Amino acid sequence: MALSKRENLLETINGGSPDRLVNQFEYLGMWFDPIFMNCSGWCDPGTIRQSDWGFWIQWPEGQMAPFPLHDEEHLLIKDIEIGRASCRERV
Repeated sequence: MALSKRENLLETINGGSPDRLVNQFEYLGMWFDPIFMNCSGWCDPGTIRQSDWGFWIQWPEGQMAPFPLHDEEHLLIKDIEIGRASCRERV
């Protein structure tokens, strides 16, 4: 008989005999905080969007996660010497 998620985790912690590999976040399930998703620039696979902070983020098809774009066209701060002047003010 298979162990429950809790029993399997406790077996792993206590040096017992777990019946499968343990994912320590398995009991939490997947949840996404709407504030984090908007501020971090989360986007759907295959899309590019601008975050609330002004930087661009892309999730290429077939990749594991989104990543900020940092080519010349999408840089948020073009020149670090005048960085403050090039950032838009947060509303």
